Amino acid sequence: MEPVRKAIELLRWHNATPRRYSVYVLVKDIPDALERVRFLKGLDVGPFAQPYRDLKNNTEPTQEQRGFRPVGKSKGGFQLNHMGEL
Repeated sequence: MEPVRKAIELLRWHNATPRRYSVYVLVKDIPDALERVRFLKGLDVGPFAQPYRDLKNNTEPTQEQRGFRPVGKSKGGFQLNHMGEL
């Protein structure tokens, strides 16, 4: 996650605001994706969850992967919606 932090610092150094960019979060393992979304939220960056689709084995994302997404905006940033958690 250090390269992401560095990239965000560089964007801010060049006066790019958090509203001007988002970061995709590949959702393969739910606890790992949740950790990355919280990391991004702590940097005031908008995470966009993308469920993992295994094209090699022609496997669709699980219901849990599809249900995991940062939703809505509040004054504190994004709220997490993970199977009923807000």
